[in-house]
Amino acid sequence: MLQPGGDVAALLSVRDAAARLGVCTATIYTLCERGELAHVRVLNAIRIAASGLVAFVERNTSVSREAVTTGCQAPGRARRSKQRST
Repeated sequence: MLQPGGDVAALLSVRDAAARLGVCTATIYTLCERGELAHVRVLNAIRIAASGLVAFVERNTSVSREAVTTGCQAPGRARRSKQRST
């Protein structure tokens, strides 16, 4: 969230936040309404601090138990070598 004395330019519009997450603006509005995404209202506009967006992503990122214990990549993320059938 924007700290006192912080840079107001670090505030993102709903459209910019949606673009950074690769979702539609309706999703951002829903996350704000549910209290899952920190935001500030400036009159009728919603603004999201870039740091708040990062915090949201970190809180909602899951890592498989195997990846944590073995240092492996999460399932489905590992590169697979192409095998040719003979």
